[in-house]
Amino acid sequence: MSSTRPGRVRPAQARTRSSRSFTWGVPRARGGAPKLKLQGVSCDGYALPEAASMSVTQRSNIITALCLALAATPALAQSGPGTKQKTGPAATQPLRIDDDGRVLGWALCPVDPLANLVTKDTGAPAEGPTTYTADTAESSPEQARLAGDVRVARGDQRLAAPEVVLDRQKNIVHAPKGVQAGTPALGVEAGTGDMNLDTDTADLRDARYYLPQRNAQGSAGRVVDRRQDQKTDLDEATYSTCQRDAEVWRVRATEMHLDHAAGRGEAWHAKIDIEGVPVLYLPYLSFPLNNDRQSGFLAPKLGFDSASGLDLAVPYYWNIAPNYDATIT
Repeated sequence: MSSTRPGRVRPAQARTRSSRSFTWGVPRARGGAPKLKLQGVSCDGYALPEAASMSVTQRSNIITALCLALAATPALAQSGPGTKQKTGPAATQPLRIDDDGRVLGWALCPVDPLANLVTKDTGAPAEGPTTYTADTAESSPEQARLAGDVRVARGDQRLAAPEVVLDRQKNIVHAPKGVQAGTPALGVEAGTGDMNLDTDTADLRDARYYLPQRNAQGSAGRVVDRRQDQKTDLDEATYSTCQRDAEVWRVRATEMHLDHAAGRGEAWHAKIDIEGVPVLYLPYLSFPLNNDRQSGFLAPKLGFDSASGLDLAVPYYWNIAPNYDATIT
């Protein structure tokens, strides 16, 4: 019978390592995007290390380190003073995994099924005219009922549904049998939805959503999107940048607030799940919605070996001005 020495981690696949130590951290990559160095975990096929091969202390250290790395709000540094930080999937470096060079990142994740709902920012005024198309329509002074491949467009907002009812008095479009909605900042698919044309607000229930700036996705019991304010509120929501339905990690929260203009998201009563297992609770969590550099704590570096024990470093990134910055550890 073989035994595993302290500090050694065996992945679920049959591979061995020469090192007795492991290190979890998120060093900054050239160009500002973080590279995540993990052993035994990925979005594309590797499982977490087998529990039987680790002691309780080792498992606790690994889970704690990964939670801290995921929960921290990294400030993305630039490659040099005065360099403008690029945004979007093309500017994000893949996250390195393991010493075999496997990657965890957008390069391996397929296109999210809701990505095609996101619209192009045309700069059209939100208070512009609303257009409707449908296979059939019934109209009265109080309401209009449209059915069959219904499409509603207003500015850069789009709504598609099998059936909608327009309340002429309240100027509200109601979709009772499923709806897909999109703006330049958000794509949503929901069980039911209302669009208030006066306040430029969409209220969607039993929803799945997609955020293009971070290639992030999740679900929510309710999504309220206020297009004029460029803000979105979510109740009983999840958030992850992993592939949908195959998340290595995700955040679950009773409330989330997304400020698309500021590029920040906030979550209250948040729980972080690793491989579907809740491992950390945070009463409040702030996270980025884009790749712009911002002041804040970088993801911590945590290491452990049998000789020196636990080693933790929590650097703080200070975005002093557009042409210079500082990192304090």
